Amino acid sequence: MRKSELSDKQLEEMLRQMPKIKDQRDPRDIYQNIASKVEKKKRAVWLFPGLAASAAALLFIILAPTLLDWNFSMQESSEQNSSAYDTSENDQSANTILADTDKADSASMFEAAGQEEEITSLAEAKEANLGVTAVYEEDLNGSQVLTYAIPDPNALVTIPVSVVVPEDKTKSDFDQYKDTMDSLREEEWGLADFYPLNAELSFDPSIKTVKADLPKDHQYGIGSANEIMFFSAMEKTFENLNVEKINLYTDGNDGAIFGNFGEIKEISIKDPGNQAYFFYYLPDSSVPYLVPFTENFKTIDAAYDQMTKDHETSGLRASIPAGIKVHELSGVEGATLQITLKEGTELTENMLHSFEAMLLTAKSFGFQAVKVVGAETDTLGPFNLNEEIKLPIAPNKREIRN
Repeated sequence: MRKSELSDKQLEEMLRQMPKIKDQRDPRDIYQNIASKVEKKKRAVWLFPGLAASAAALLFIILAPTLLDWNFSMQESSEQNSSAYDTSENDQSANTILADTDKADSASMFEAAGQEEEITSLAEAKEANLGVTAVYEEDLNGSQVLTYAIPDPNALVTIPVSVVVPEDKTKSDFDQYKDTMDSLREEEWGLADFYPLNAELSFDPSIKTVKADLPKDHQYGIGSANEIMFFSAMEKTFENLNVEKINLYTDGNDGAIFGNFGEIKEISIKDPGNQAYFFYYLPDSSVPYLVPFTENFKTIDAAYDQMTKDHETSGLRASIPAGIKVHELSGVEGATLQITLKEGTELTENMLHSFEAMLLTAKSFGFQAVKVVGAETDTLGPFNLNEEIKLPIAPNKREIRN
């Protein structure tokens, strides 16, 4: 086509000479028409990328099996290498864990063995009669202690025996005392079969008086030994139960007949006073009962001095051996008794029961604790001699059947 030779100015002049044309359409129609054409152009522009994406997807589907086989081979090879590494690492970790577990088990085993050895040693110490014999505060733990005076087989002395029973807040101490009498095992403990008492017992706490109603055929009045043991057992047992008096009856009638004393209507419970504890040995027994002597002492010095001597008539033996040499005693009632030993005095395990006798004697004198000075050893049985030692609750702990 031949290029036009008209200039822009000539073309502009020719357009001005042309007739005017007026568009009768609504402007909104013109806008809708133009907008639809623009939208079509936009769709046409986006159609090509969509077709390209579809083609790529189709190509991927065609080539996928080959690609997957190749990728799987590569991945399998990589996983095998990784698996070998992981297995080696896991084996090492497992071995480490097992080794640590074995070490822990071994440590636990040795620790348990050590505990077992300690327990065995304690058990052996108990079997060797090196254990304490009294009741201490830690023995209670929600329980209560009841002490019964039981005659020895020869009816020479009454021996205080203490049993620990579960505390029953629904019962009074007196009711507990009555209920527990049937469970005592005196003969098994080498003592006279004395309980339960052959009497109907009742207690009036308002006047602190026990009523003991004996049957007509009671045996307590036959022979002086029986009579003495009956009175002694009643006095020493009920003094622990806040009783001041025992009224005796026979078949509901006032008084009870005793061969050497005649008719007795009342037994007064006296304050035992300051007592010293001695040893009482049963035949073939190396563990002594700790028994208070009937005599009272004004000072604890006098009591300890007396405890170095035997009392043949009552069968009581010295409870303080020559090896325990006391230099000085100091302290006031209600506080701590300080026992200062002479230089060179060493408390050994075979003195444990002697030490308990000294503690019980200190308790009888109203002391609350004992401090030992100059023992040349740190411990004696369960006692730490570097600290104040709390006094026992009661002597001669024994077990009963529930």
